[in-house]
Amino acid sequence: MKIAQIAPLIESVPPCLYGGTERIASYLTEELVRLGHGVTLFAIEDSITNAELAPCCTIAMASSHDQALALSQLRGAWAPATPHSRRPS
Repeated sequence: MKIAQIAPLIESVPPCLYGGTERIASYLTEELVRLGHGVTLFAIEDSITNAELAPCCTIAMASSHDQALALSQLRGAWAPATPHSRRPS
């Protein structure tokens, strides 16, 4: 199964220090990969994962003094290749 996992952009995945949601995103992503699923993790560029990493921005918003700069990096970070469909293939 192909799965897109979207992590918050406050901290990298897994977080270096505090970051409960990012830590759970990491655990879930790594377990899905271990089970053989094709997982793409949308997260900060310095995230560490066994999944395919699709970096959305280069700096964590929590460590960025200029959050507007971090947010501006999101524009155009990802565009789906095909429209979303719920029909089985």
